[in-house]
Amino acid sequence: MILSKAAIFSVFLFFSVLINTFASDFIEGNIKLIVNERAGSFSLYYLTDPQNMRYSPLFYSREPRSSYISVSFDGNVHRLDRYNISRISSERLNGWPVVTYTAPAFTVAKEFSPVTTVSSHVANGIRLSITVQNTSNRPVPTGLRVLLDTHLGEERGNIPFVTNNRIITSETIIEGTSSETFWISRGNELSLMGSIIPHDSDSKIPDIVHMANWRRLNNAQWRLRFSRDRSFSSIPYSIRDSAVCYIYEPAILEAGGSFTYTIYLTTEDIAWYGETFTYDISAFETAERIDYDADLQLMLSLQQTLNSFIAGEISLTDDDLTDIERSIERLRTRLFYSR
Repeated sequence: MILSKAAIFSVFLFFSVLINTFASDFIEGNIKLIVNERAGSFSLYYLTDPQNMRYSPLFYSREPRSSYISVSFDGNVHRLDRYNISRISSERLNGWPVVTYTAPAFTVAKEFSPVTTVSSHVANGIRLSITVQNTSNRPVPTGLRVLLDTHLGEERGNIPFVTNNRIITSETIIEGTSSETFWISRGNELSLMGSIIPHDSDSKIPDIVHMANWRRLNNAQWRLRFSRDRSFSSIPYSIRDSAVCYIYEPAILEAGGSFTYTIYLTTEDIAWYGETFTYDISAFETAERIDYDADLQLMLSLQQTLNSFIAGEISLTDDDLTDIERSIERLRTRLFYSR
């Protein structure tokens, strides 16, 4: 069956409405967390316009499922919002959600709580604590993978990330044992800051934090093959599309035991993360411009791809259609706000 372009995007709208039916809002200070309590996917927002109560997303929010968590258990990788999970339940702890995934041999508790950093008077972030328990009767190798679909860095001079040591403009791997303790996705209005070294002494430290194109990371089940200096684009579907992937490699988890993994996601507060950031990115501000010819050429290329699909000349998967829709939306936003 050949679908019109309008019909294709109506499918996206339908699924977005369906997902939001099960979403709950949690607000404290300047932070709003939206959690789908049927799947556990979440979006995070910051209050940028108190007068009109306008919240802006701290990472990509049009498709909450683009950020997700996977568990490696006994050699098998389980994406928690999608595969091989017997039951998903939700409860409240101090008014904030705890989403629990129950599988035949393990459980995962994903706990959210508000955070107020030293430079803020009210909550300006969250603590995401993930506990994996081995409910089987034997030791099992267990690991965790967390993918976050960031976007703010593409707004400001096309500098996807900065850390306490460097500016990151191409695919990068940060070792958990390095001296880099945080990353920042810095936009025009606000910034998202994420921990590399956790504040919690009982939390495991990530083996690596991989910064790369979202589509490439999404297509990898576990570790993505590293491509040094590769751009954050996957032409023609996912352009200037940054993402952060935490990898906690499998370690032996005893029967009845548990591992805890903690990530902090806040607005920018370098002092709270315990390091002095010395990079001066003012020299990069002149890069805050749009190459209209390149963007328009890309838009035409995406249009041609969709037309070929509608005409039955090529085949596209659901993931391909999602990537095309994301690219068109980001191009539209970038062209509009840069005029």
